[in-house]
Amino acid sequence: MWLGVFQTLLSIKYLILSEDILADLIKTTPGEEGKWFATAKELKLYELALQLADQSPCEPKTLIRAARDFLESEPAFSLGAAIAALRWLNEGWGYEVTGMDVVEAYDLALAPAERSQIDNVSDQIRALLDRTYGDGNTFVRQFLSGRMLNEGYVKTFEQRTRRKQSIRTNTHKLLNKAQANIEAVEKGTFGVGH
Repeated sequence: MWLGVFQTLLSIKYLILSEDILADLIKTTPGEEGKWFATAKELKLYELALQLADQSPCEPKTLIRAARDFLESEPAFSLGAAIAALRWLNEGWGYEVTGMDVVEAYDLALAPAERSQIDNVSDQIRALLDRTYGDGNTFVRQFLSGRMLNEGYVKTFEQRTRRKQSIRTNTHKLLNKAQANIEAVEKGTFGVGH
């Protein structure tokens, strides 16, 4: 019995000490907190790991691997890691990233959400993709467009851009027509001969 108590106290002391040491180490790399994600994960400090991955860039493949490895045992952590991976992929981070990485991160974000019946994950991903534009965003959208279209994300970035251009063109045409009508009214020729 006492051995069990001792081991429990030892593990609690180890966890407290390791958390303090990690906090000190994190302070030594300001702006690079994401580099400590894997260490926090190994110490089972899942909330801290996700905070670190959110604070500064973290290698997307590391986040994807964590999401995959903890899908069954820590679904909330898995979801957070997958969303963080999508975020950093979307912002153009990652080394030798492929479309498969993007698709896997997306699927890993949806898997725990389906199991836990979390409704807004697709909305979170859409909002994440709508926040940033650039090469990373274009890359991520390219690989997720088919999947997201099937789930009701009807307009891609390119479709929205074309629609905005169409609205601008039509607005310009309407303003020109209104100006012509105003000039015709002022001359007294509006409606004559039409």
